[in-house]
Order: sequence, then C-alpha cells, then structure tokens
Amino acid sequence: MLYARLRMPAPRVLSKSRFCVGLQCLRRLWWEVHEPDAPELQPDGRLQTIFDRGHRVGELARERFEGGVLVDLEPWKVRERVGATAAALGAGAPVVFEASFEAGGAFAALDVLEKRRRGFGLVEVKATLDVKPQFLSDVAVQLHAARAAGVDVRRAEVMHLNRECAYPDLTDLFVRTDVTDEAEALLPAIPRQLRKMREALEGKLPAVDPGDRCTTPYDCPFAARCHPALPPHHVSTLYRLGAKRRAELDRAGVETIHELPEELPLSGIVARQVRAVKAGELVVEDGLSEALAALVAPIAFLDFESVNPPVPAWAGCHPYEHVPVQMSCHVVRPDGASKHHEHLAAVDGDPRPALADAVVGACERSRTVVAYHVAFEARCLDHLAAAVPRLASRLRSIRGSWTSCRSSATTSTTRSSAAASASRRSCPRSSRPSATAISRSPTARPLRPRSRLSSSRPRGCSVRSARRSARSSSPTARATRSRS
Repeated sequence: MLYARLRMPAPRVLSKSRFCVGLQCLRRLWWEVHEPDAPELQPDGRLQTIFDRGHRVGELARERFEGGVLVDLEPWKVRERVGATAAALGAGAPVVFEASFEAGGAFAALDVLEKRRRGFGLVEVKATLDVKPQFLSDVAVQLHAARAAGVDVRRAEVMHLNRECAYPDLTDLFVRTDVTDEAEALLPAIPRQLRKMREALEGKLPAVDPGDRCTTPYDCPFAARCHPALPPHHVSTLYRLGAKRRAELDRAGVETIHELPEELPLSGIVARQVRAVKAGELVVEDGLSEALAALVAPIAFLDFESVNPPVPAWAGCHPYEHVPVQMSCHVVRPDGASKHHEHLAAVDGDPRPALADAVVGACERSRTVVAYHVAFEARCLDHLAAAVPRLASRLRSIRGSWTSCRSSATTSTTRSSAAASASRRSCPRSSRPSATAISRSPTARPLRPRSRLSSSRPRGCSVRSARRSARSSSPTARATRSRS
C-alpha cells in the first residue's frame, strides 16, 4: 500500500503544531508525519499568503520587546535551537524569541519568553483579532514543554491584533490577554494525549470517521481522502443546509434531492431548488418581470472587490478592515447599449481616492444602481465616502438607502437556486439615482472544507465568480441569474 512505501519513522517527540493537529484528527496527524511530501501539504498561493501575514505580524510583535534575542535557526535543527535557547537564558537575556524546548515528549518554540520579576512569561503571538479556543491547547503544550525543561514559566498570554488600532498610529496594534488559568487547566491531559498520538503514529493508518473534525478548528488538507465523491444533486447542495438538518437526512438515509420526501418542510428558496432539480428544468416564479421593470435606465451594475490586511496600511484603517481596491461597473443606457467601467488600484499609495473618482464617474448619471451583495457594496461606498471627503456627498447619493418595500422575483435552475429581490427608493428622478438591490443566493455546493482568500469579499461571492460576472456582456443577465 502507498502508506507502507512512504511511511516514516514515528517521531520520539511531537512538535506543538503536530500536537494540535493530533488533537483535531489522528488520521491527519498520521498522514502529515508519514507522508510529509504529500501534495495536499504543499502550500498554494493562498496558504503562502497566510504564512507571510503571520511572519509579518510576528516581526512587528517582536518590536514591542526590548533587548530580545532571536533563536534564528531552521525549524528542523532541534538540538541547535535548544542549545541556543539555553545559551541566551544563561547570558541573562531579558527576552528570547523562538525560545525552544524539547522535554516531556514535546518540542515547542515559544514566540516570546519574557523574564518577569518572578519566573518567566510565555507569549504566543497570533495574527487574529481575538483569542480563539484552539489557541489554548497550543499555549498549554508550550507551557508543558518549557516547564518539563526546568523553566519556571508562571504566566501565559496570547498577543493578538487590536481591532481598535487605526493607521497611522500603530502603537496599540497588539493586545495581550492572560490565558494562564485556561492553559493550566489543560496541562494534566497532555502526557496522556502525547502517548496516544505516538501510539497512533507507530501503527497503521488510524480509523477515524469523518465529521466536524474535518473542518474544525481548521480545514483538513486530506479531507478528500476521507470523503467519497458525492452523487449529482446530493442533499449537501441544498441552499443553506445546516449541520443539524444534514445529520437528520443522513440518519434517514436520504442521499440526493430526488429522494427528499414531499412532506418535508422547506423554505421558499430551498423549495424552488428542489422543484427545479426534480423537474429537471428552469423554474421562474411570478413577479420576475415586475422586478425587472423597476430597473429604470440608465442602470449601473456595480461590483467591488476588497483587501483586508491584518496590519492597516492606509489612513483610518483598522486590522482586517475591508478596503475596496477594485470596481467593475456595466452601465446600460435606455436604448439597451452598455458601457463597461473598471478600475484596479495601483500597487503603491492609498487606493481609495482614485477608486472613488472611478465610481463617481461610472455611476453618478445612472438612475438605478444594482448590486449583487447590497450590504457589502454599501459598506464599500460608505468607506470611500469617509476616506475621500471631497466626494462624500456624491458617493452617498449613489449609495442611497434601501427601503423595506420590495417586490420579489425568483428563479431556480437544476444547478443552483437564486433569489432576486428588487427595491427602489423614492426620490425625485432629477436629483439623484435610485438604488436597487438584486440579491441572490450563491450556487449551492457540497459541504466540503472551505478556505477563504484574505482578499476576497464576504461569503457567498467569490473573487473568481465576481470577475466572471464583471466580464459578462449582459449586465441584466448578471443581475437575474445565480453565480456558478
């Protein structure tokens, strides 16, 4: 078998990262150890971007400590790293970055080991806005290894990004949260957990049933190995199918949409999807023509893309705040002819002034504005209005305010479900454009581990599909059909 040919010797100690992997799934741990060159483990561009972000945040965190000594050695040079750490502590270094310890069956490199009035403090740096539950096990195994090596670590903290920080003042970029008690509570179980992991690695591939562990707390790169190919129109493709309902269908033996019982209660969108799949044809509800009639030309079909860097780079921006950097806008004139406007930010400088100019130039003369994801596009316009005061009133005029009066029209196909709802605000036609929201559900997909691009827009609208829509030669079709 493949694993027998590629199998590596079981490690005597487990690194903190492999320990955390083992807590999530022993099967994944086995593959990572015995197939280190597996294609699933090769970082793609998205994963590399995440790594680069983490390294950048780590570098900025180290600047917050004075007199620190960095153990700057390759990760696999365990003995050298442990020796360099001992030398730094022996020389009286007040702070050691990447302090490394191999003891108690575990190897851990601490982001920051800080000398305190009594003993030492452990600081784990995370490029997040909050302390997540999975961080506690990470901190606990570091605490276990350091104490087993004889270091008197009395405090454990997570140092994460501060959502209140605003560029250009980055002095408060980080927040330090004490997690000593939470980490201490996990320590008694660690020796047993380490033994269980080593035993699993010494044997054959563990038998582990797929479940929440495939995506929680992180997406498993080997998920495809454990999940068989799904048949067409599997129940997991149902629009917004929750985990509880999915489990109920699994227990009932319902595998595809065709097998759903007629008496099963379904929401409007899901009911249309089921009807379309079972009939094998397009389903168009009454009201579509009325909804389209509400779109008065010139019509601007506006779409934004954004980036959300962990470390803010432009005035007034906060960590992970979405900043619009690209727009695409098809404008349809009363005679049916269309013109495409587009803008992509330059690499250097604040991208917002030029983007705001492009948006105003494209949309200002339109009487109707159509957006795929109303809340997102509205936030982008608000952001631009705040960042570019000279255009604030004109941008807010484009943005407008969406009323609660809506006329809905919906369509479903055998491949997806889509809901279109149009609303117009009442205002003098000669004063400012109306704002119309065409909001639809994303194409239903199987429930598989998902990852998000850091530069992508909110869930349900991928960069790829948005760009495909931007290239569409028929903006009206873009507004009324679901994305594939």
